[in-house]
Amino acid sequence: MIVCGVDLSDAAAPAIAVARHLAGALGGLLLIAHAVDGPGDQADRIAALRERAGAGDAEVRLLPPAPAAEALLAVCADEGARLLVVGSRGHSALRSGLLGSVTRDLAAGAPIPLVVVPPHYAGGDGGATVVCGVDGSAHAVAAARISGELAGALGGRVVVAHALKDLRATIAYLGARSTQPALTGQPDAREAEAVAIVEEALGGAGDGAAGVIEPGAPWDALQAVADREDASMLAVAARGQSAARAALLGSVATRLAEEATRPILVVPEPAEGASLSGA
Repeated sequence: MIVCGVDLSDAAAPAIAVARHLAGALGGLLLIAHAVDGPGDQADRIAALRERAGAGDAEVRLLPPAPAAEALLAVCADEGARLLVVGSRGHSALRSGLLGSVTRDLAAGAPIPLVVVPPHYAGGDGGATVVCGVDGSAHAVAAARISGELAGALGGRVVVAHALKDLRATIAYLGARSTQPALTGQPDAREAEAVAIVEEALGGAGDGAAGVIEPGAPWDALQAVADREDASMLAVAARGQSAARAALLGSVATRLAEEATRPILVVPEPAEGASLSGA
Protein backbone atom coordinates (compact mmCIF):
# COMPACT_ATOMS: atom_id res chain seq x y z
CA MET A 1 0.00 0.00 0.00
CA ILE A 2 1.17 3.51 -0.89
CA VAL A 3 -0.57 6.37 0.91
CA CYS A 4 -0.71 9.82 -0.69
CA GLY A 5 -1.71 12.60 1.67
CA VAL A 6 -3.14 15.66 -0.08
CA ASP A 7 -5.08 18.82 0.57
CA LEU A 8 -7.53 20.31 -1.89
CA SER A 9 -5.06 22.69 -3.54
CA ASP A 10 -3.57 22.47 -7.03
CA ALA A 11 -0.44 20.96 -5.45
CA ALA A 12 -2.38 17.71 -4.95
CA ALA A 13 -2.21 16.69 -8.61
CA PRO A 14 1.63 16.39 -8.84
CA ALA A 15 1.74 14.44 -5.57
CA ILE A 16 -0.95 12.05 -6.77
CA ALA A 17 0.79 11.55 -10.13
CA VAL A 18 4.07 10.64 -8.42
CA ALA A 19 2.29 8.39 -5.92
CA ARG A 20 0.49 6.57 -8.73
CA HIS A 21 3.79 5.99 -10.55
CA LEU A 22 5.49 4.71 -7.40
CA ALA A 23 2.57 2.43 -6.52
CA GLY A 24 2.80 0.90 -9.99
CA ALA A 25 6.54 0.39 -9.69
CA LEU A 26 6.33 -1.11 -6.20
CA GLY A 27 3.32 -3.25 -7.04
CA GLY A 28 1.11 -1.75 -4.35
CA LEU A 29 -2.36 -0.29 -4.04
CA LEU A 30 -2.75 3.49 -3.85
CA LEU A 31 -4.77 5.22 -1.16
CA ILE A 32 -5.37 8.96 -1.58
CA ALA A 33 -6.12 10.44 1.82
CA HIS A 34 -7.29 13.87 2.92
CA ALA A 35 -7.45 14.86 6.58
CA VAL A 36 -10.58 16.91 7.17
CA ASP A 37 -9.52 20.24 8.63
CA GLY A 38 -12.84 22.01 8.97
CA PRO A 39 -16.53 21.94 8.11
CA GLY A 40 -17.57 21.10 4.60
CA ASP A 41 -19.64 18.74 2.53
CA GLN A 42 -17.92 15.34 2.45
CA ALA A 43 -19.37 14.48 -0.95
CA ASP A 44 -17.89 17.68 -2.39
CA ARG A 45 -14.49 16.87 -0.88
CA ILE A 46 -14.55 13.34 -2.28
CA ALA A 47 -15.53 14.67 -5.70
CA ALA A 48 -12.70 17.22 -5.63
CA LEU A 49 -10.16 14.56 -4.68
CA ARG A 50 -11.38 12.21 -7.41
CA GLU A 51 -11.04 15.00 -9.94
CA ARG A 52 -7.42 15.56 -8.90
CA ALA A 53 -6.76 11.82 -8.87
CA GLY A 54 -7.79 11.41 -12.51
CA ALA A 55 -8.46 8.01 -14.01
CA GLY A 56 -7.44 4.90 -12.17
CA ASP A 57 -8.48 2.58 -9.38
CA ALA A 58 -6.96 4.44 -6.43
CA GLU A 59 -9.04 4.51 -3.27
CA VAL A 60 -10.01 7.98 -2.06
CA ARG A 61 -10.63 8.40 1.64
CA LEU A 62 -11.42 11.25 4.00
CA LEU A 63 -9.66 10.93 7.32
CA PRO A 64 -11.22 11.87 10.67
CA PRO A 65 -10.77 15.46 11.87
CA ALA A 66 -7.50 15.31 13.79
CA PRO A 67 -4.05 16.78 13.40
CA ALA A 68 -3.34 15.90 9.78
CA ALA A 69 0.08 14.35 10.40
CA GLU A 70 -1.36 12.09 13.11
CA ALA A 71 -4.27 11.09 10.87
CA LEU A 72 -1.96 10.20 7.98
CA LEU A 73 0.37 8.19 10.20
CA ALA A 74 -2.60 6.35 11.68
CA VAL A 75 -3.93 5.30 8.28
CA CYS A 76 -0.42 4.25 7.20
CA ALA A 77 -0.18 2.04 10.28
CA ASP A 78 -3.65 0.59 9.79
CA GLU A 79 -3.02 -0.22 6.13
CA GLY A 80 0.57 -1.40 6.54
CA ALA A 81 1.78 1.26 4.11
CA ARG A 82 5.35 1.04 2.84
CA LEU A 83 5.61 4.60 1.56
CA LEU A 84 3.91 7.93 2.20
CA VAL A 85 3.76 10.62 -0.50
CA VAL A 86 2.92 14.26 0.22
CA GLY A 87 3.30 17.61 -1.48
CA SER A 88 5.48 20.47 -0.32
CA ARG A 89 4.69 24.16 -0.13
CA GLY A 90 7.96 25.17 -1.76
CA HIS A 91 9.82 28.36 -0.91
CA SER A 92 8.38 30.80 1.57
CA ALA A 93 9.60 34.40 1.67
CA LEU A 94 9.05 34.34 5.43
CA ARG A 95 11.20 31.20 5.76
CA SER A 96 8.84 29.81 8.40
CA GLY A 97 7.13 26.47 8.03
CA LEU A 98 8.95 25.94 4.75
CA LEU A 99 7.47 22.49 4.30
CA GLY A 100 4.15 23.23 5.90
CA SER A 101 3.61 21.92 9.40
CA VAL A 102 2.14 18.60 8.23
CA THR A 103 4.98 17.65 5.89
CA ARG A 104 7.56 18.85 8.39
CA ASP A 105 6.08 16.75 11.20
CA LEU A 106 5.88 13.68 8.96
CA ALA A 107 9.46 14.03 7.75
CA ALA A 108 10.71 14.47 11.28
CA GLY A 109 9.14 11.37 12.73
CA ALA A 110 7.36 9.07 10.28
CA PRO A 111 8.20 5.36 10.73
CA ILE A 112 8.15 4.82 6.96
CA PRO A 113 9.96 6.63 4.13
CA LEU A 114 8.35 9.77 2.80
CA VAL A 115 8.39 11.25 -0.71
CA VAL A 116 7.98 15.03 -0.85
CA VAL A 117 6.78 16.33 -4.23
CA PRO A 118 7.40 19.96 -5.28
CA PRO A 119 4.17 21.90 -5.86
CA HIS A 120 4.81 22.59 -9.55
CA TYR A 121 6.48 19.29 -10.44
CA ALA A 122 5.39 18.21 -13.91
CA GLY A 123 7.35 14.98 -14.21
CA GLY A 124 9.65 14.55 -17.14
CA ASP A 125 11.50 12.18 -19.38
CA GLY A 126 14.40 11.74 -16.97
CA GLY A 127 15.80 8.36 -16.06
CA ALA A 128 15.09 6.28 -12.98
CA THR A 129 18.27 7.25 -11.14
CA VAL A 130 17.98 8.18 -7.46
CA VAL A 131 20.73 10.41 -6.08
CA CYS A 132 21.19 9.77 -2.35
CA GLY A 133 23.25 12.07 -0.16
CA VAL A 134 25.37 10.42 2.55
CA ASP A 135 27.37 11.89 5.41
CA GLY A 136 28.94 8.86 7.07
CA SER A 137 26.15 8.23 9.58
CA ALA A 138 24.31 4.93 9.95
CA HIS A 139 21.15 6.90 9.21
CA ALA A 140 22.48 7.90 5.79
CA VAL A 141 23.59 4.33 5.06
CA ALA A 142 20.01 3.22 5.73
CA ALA A 143 18.77 5.92 3.35
CA ALA A 144 21.10 4.57 0.65
CA ARG A 145 19.72 1.06 1.15
CA ILE A 146 16.11 2.27 0.90
CA SER A 147 17.03 4.37 -2.13
CA GLY A 148 18.44 1.23 -3.75
CA GLU A 149 15.18 -0.63 -3.16
CA LEU A 150 13.19 2.16 -4.75
CA ALA A 151 15.57 2.62 -7.68
CA GLY A 152 15.51 -1.12 -8.34
CA ALA A 153 11.71 -1.09 -8.46
CA LEU A 154 11.85 1.83 -10.90
CA GLY A 155 14.31 -0.03 -13.10
CA GLY A 156 17.15 2.35 -12.31
CA ARG A 157 20.10 2.69 -9.97
CA VAL A 158 21.36 4.74 -7.06
CA VAL A 159 24.14 7.30 -7.22
CA VAL A 160 25.52 7.75 -3.71
CA ALA A 161 26.85 11.28 -3.36
CA HIS A 162 28.95 12.82 -0.63
CA ALA A 163 29.52 16.57 -0.46
CA LEU A 164 33.15 17.39 0.30
CA LYS A 165 32.81 20.71 2.10
CA ASP A 166 35.00 23.72 1.64
CA LEU A 167 35.09 26.63 4.13
CA ARG A 168 32.10 28.36 2.59
CA ALA A 169 30.03 25.18 2.68
CA THR A 170 31.05 24.47 6.27
CA ILE A 171 29.87 27.90 7.41
CA ALA A 172 26.60 27.41 5.52
CA TYR A 173 26.03 23.96 7.01
CA LEU A 174 26.85 24.30 10.70
CA GLY A 175 24.55 21.38 11.54
CA ALA A 176 26.77 18.82 9.80
CA ARG A 177 27.17 15.44 11.41
CA SER A 178 30.43 14.83 13.20
CA THR A 179 30.88 11.80 10.95
CA GLN A 180 31.75 14.07 8.05
CA PRO A 181 35.44 14.69 7.31
CA ALA A 182 36.85 17.64 9.25
CA LEU A 183 37.70 20.71 7.19
CA THR A 184 40.94 21.10 9.15
CA GLY A 185 42.27 17.73 8.02
CA GLN A 186 44.85 17.23 5.30
CA PRO A 187 43.28 17.17 1.82
CA ASP A 188 44.42 13.61 1.12
CA ALA A 189 43.04 12.41 4.44
CA ARG A 190 39.73 14.20 3.92
CA GLU A 191 39.34 12.73 0.45
CA ALA A 192 40.20 9.24 1.71
CA GLU A 193 37.61 9.56 4.46
CA ALA A 194 35.05 10.77 1.93
CA VAL A 195 35.78 7.73 -0.25
CA ALA A 196 35.26 5.46 2.76
CA ILE A 197 31.91 7.12 3.49
CA VAL A 198 30.72 6.55 -0.06
CA GLU A 199 31.97 2.95 -0.19
CA GLU A 200 30.19 2.06 3.05
CA ALA A 201 26.89 3.37 1.68
CA LEU A 202 27.41 1.59 -1.65
CA GLY A 203 27.52 -1.74 0.20
CA GLY A 204 23.75 -1.78 0.58
CA ALA A 205 22.66 0.40 -2.33
CA GLY A 206 22.01 -2.40 -4.80
CA ASP A 207 23.30 -3.56 -8.16
CA GLY A 208 24.71 -0.91 -10.45
CA ALA A 209 25.05 1.69 -7.69
CA ALA A 210 27.75 4.28 -8.26
CA GLY A 211 29.47 6.72 -5.95
CA VAL A 212 30.58 10.29 -6.41
CA ILE A 213 32.28 12.91 -4.26
CA GLU A 214 31.14 16.41 -5.10
CA PRO A 215 32.67 19.59 -3.65
CA GLY A 216 30.41 22.20 -2.10
CA ALA A 217 27.47 22.56 0.25
CA PRO A 218 25.38 19.38 0.46
CA TRP A 219 22.22 20.82 -1.10
CA ASP A 220 24.14 22.32 -4.01
CA ALA A 221 26.25 19.20 -4.48
CA LEU A 222 23.27 16.84 -4.51
CA GLN A 223 21.35 18.92 -7.01
CA ALA A 224 24.42 19.25 -9.25
CA VAL A 225 24.87 15.46 -9.28
CA ALA A 226 21.15 14.96 -9.91
CA ASP A 227 21.27 17.32 -12.88
CA ARG A 228 24.28 15.54 -14.39
CA GLU A 229 22.72 12.11 -13.87
CA ASP A 230 19.30 13.20 -15.14
CA ALA A 231 17.94 11.79 -11.87
CA SER A 232 14.25 11.33 -11.24
CA MET A 233 14.57 11.75 -7.49
CA LEU A 234 16.82 12.94 -4.68
CA ALA A 235 17.12 11.09 -1.37
CA VAL A 236 18.29 12.23 2.03
CA ALA A 237 18.22 11.10 5.64
CA ALA A 238 16.39 13.59 7.87
CA ARG A 239 16.79 13.85 11.59
CA GLY A 240 14.39 15.35 14.09
CA GLN A 241 15.75 18.21 16.16
CA SER A 242 14.63 20.33 19.05
CA ALA A 243 11.28 22.01 18.47
CA ALA A 244 12.94 25.25 19.50
CA ARG A 245 14.92 25.21 16.26
CA ALA A 246 13.44 26.44 13.02
CA ALA A 247 14.96 23.77 10.76
CA LEU A 248 13.40 20.69 12.33
CA LEU A 249 14.84 18.37 9.70
CA GLY A 250 18.33 19.76 9.56
CA SER A 251 19.70 22.11 6.96
CA VAL A 252 20.07 19.68 4.05
CA ALA A 253 16.57 18.21 4.03
CA THR A 254 15.01 21.62 4.58
CA ARG A 255 16.94 23.30 1.79
CA LEU A 256 16.26 20.48 -0.63
CA ALA A 257 12.54 20.43 0.09
CA GLU A 258 12.51 24.20 -0.30
CA GLU A 259 14.44 24.43 -3.56
CA ALA A 260 14.48 21.08 -5.36
CA THR A 261 12.67 20.71 -8.68
CA ARG A 262 12.30 16.91 -8.38
CA PRO A 263 10.72 14.68 -5.72
CA ILE A 264 12.74 13.95 -2.59
CA LEU A 265 12.79 10.64 -0.78
CA VAL A 266 13.14 11.52 2.91
CA VAL A 267 14.11 8.83 5.41
CA PRO A 268 13.28 9.94 8.97
CA GLU A 269 15.24 8.37 11.82
CA PRO A 270 12.31 6.12 12.87
CA ALA A 271 12.23 4.72 9.31
CA GLU A 272 15.84 3.51 9.24
CA GLY A 273 14.78 -0.13 9.44
CA ALA A 274 11.94 0.18 6.92
CA SER A 275 11.86 -1.74 3.65
CA LEU A 276 10.07 -0.94 0.38
CA SER A 277 10.18 -4.55 -0.78
CA GLY A 278 7.52 -7.12 -0.03
CA ALA A 279 3.85 -7.58 -0.71
